[in-house]
Amino acid sequence: MLKKIRPDKTEAWQKLSKHYDKIKGLHMKDVFDKDPERFSKFSIRFNNILVDYSKNRIDEQTMELLLDLAKEINLKDAINKM
Repeated sequence: MLKKIRPDKTEAWQKLSKHYDKIKGLHMKDVFDKDPERFSKFSIRFNNILVDYSKNRIDEQTMELLLDLAKEINLKDAINKM
């Protein structure tokens, strides 16, 4: 049985929340203007499926913090148990 973890009660969530406060005012036009490679950094293709998350208010630090959250809540273990 997997341990029940409330993601919103984790340290990683708190860091994500603080990070959001810093980037919530980003304008998409500005972030694309500053980084012409944004689409390639923040999208993935799997076979014929394209997942484009470049049009979200995220940056490299956001992705690191999301990975930290996944580790803290043992997401990999949960997926392996499915």
